[in-house]
Formats: sequence, C-alpha cells, structure tokens
Amino acid sequence: MNEFNTFMRILCGGGDVKFNMIKTLAKQREILLTAGAGNVVETIDLTELEKEGAPPLQFLQTAYLCSSTNLVIHSVPCDASAMSWSRAPYAYRTHPLKAFSKPAIVCLSGRTMVWCERMEPGESRDFALGNVIAVTINVASKLRPTSQCHPDDYKAAIIEEEESKKGEAVPASEKGAGKNAIKQQLREFAAASRILFESVRAREGFFVCELTNHSDKPAYVYIQLNKSGFYGGSGLVGAVIKIVAAFFRLSHFSMGN
Repeated sequence: MNEFNTFMRILCGGGDVKFNMIKTLAKQREILLTAGAGNVVETIDLTELEKEGAPPLQFLQTAYLCSSTNLVIHSVPCDASAMSWSRAPYAYRTHPLKAFSKPAIVCLSGRTMVWCERMEPGESRDFALGNVIAVTINVASKLRPTSQCHPDDYKAAIIEEEESKKGEAVPASEKGAGKNAIKQQLREFAAASRILFESVRAREGFFVCELTNHSDKPAYVYIQLNKSGFYGGSGLVGAVIKIVAAFFRLSHFSMGN
C-alpha cells in the first residue's frame, strides 16, 4: 500500500498526504513561513465554518501552506464539478471535525490577495477560471461560455440532505454493487476529463466558472486576485497537462497574430 501511495503521488498527486510536523519541546516558539513571491496567506478557522453549518473544505494542493495538528486532510480525485474550478486530477479535502474545543486552522496561499465569498442556499455566482483556490464541498461547479448570460433572477434548486441519503439503499448483491460502482467511477472520470480538456484548450476569458450552492447550508468560496500559469495538478500527469496547455495557448497566440 505504501508503494502504491508513493506511485500515485509521483504520477498525479494522489495517494496519502504527507506533511512536515514541527513540535516544540519546551516553551512556545515562533516559526516564520513564506507563501512565495507575490503571494499572501489566508487563515481559515474550520471550526467557525462548521459552527455555521458549512461542510468540509476542498482546496488546491499548491494553495496549502500549513495547518493545525487536529486537522485531517485527504487527497481526493476531482469529479467533473471540482475539475471545472481546480483544473487538476486531485485536490486536498479536510475531514469533518470531531470536536470544536480547539480551533482547526488551515492556511492557504494565493496571488496578491485572497478573500472569501459566502453563498447562501440557492445562490449562484460566476468566477474567472484559475482564481478559485478553495470551496466547501456543497458547491456545484460547471464551465459556462462567456457568451451565455447568467440570469439575474436565477435561483438554484435546493436539495436537502443529498449527501446523507447516499448509501441508504442497500444493493441486492455485492457483485452488482461493485459493477455499478466501477461504471459510475468511469463515467465520472470521463466527465472530469472532458471538463479538463475544455479548460485546457480554451483561451482565457472564453469560459467562466459558475458556482452554485444547491444545499440547504451556507457555502464558502475562496478566491485569489491574480493567477499564475495553468495549474494542471502535481506529479507527472500535471506536468503533461501544463505542457499541453502551453501548446494550446501558444497556438492561439500565433493564430491571433
């Protein structure tokens, strides 16, 4: 299993998550961290989000800077919804908190400036591709051409307790359930790959990321003011995606000239 996790991390940023832990042996110490040139740090207290009813947070792997030791973080594959804003095969996701006695802090870094947008149930907003660095998992996302207008009076349907109802129905046989699970995973992989290809080949400004809160709980979106190059994810797969994205953008620039 350790070998498989190592292979997944090298290939596409999957597998288990490993961080460096710093622990003081005596009195309190101060540790200085850098977010990188042109980056700023956004400190998020997940206990405060959960007290307001918000679900766990999902964020870009490159946006992670540090976190408290009482916070569990998993590397999860991106479905079609997460792929539209992350543009990467994998992202980090926080685990639901077991206790609220101590703050659960995660620090994310973003370009120039990072701010938080709260989305009420049924609310929908548009964001530029590459500017979203984190969202709560109750946000549904999709790509929409900029030529299509977002109606001002649009109100998304609210689906209550959708996640909790998943898995309540017991399948007739484990074999059939296994086949259905594999088919569902293949469909999700195909849909996510299609979204990734659309965002790779599209020129900047041709698509917007439409985020919608279909749940009955508040949602939170964290956005950076500026963005660097096409992310694509970590690992060997991420490197290939970056090369392909650079090729498409270079061809668009050549055609434009």
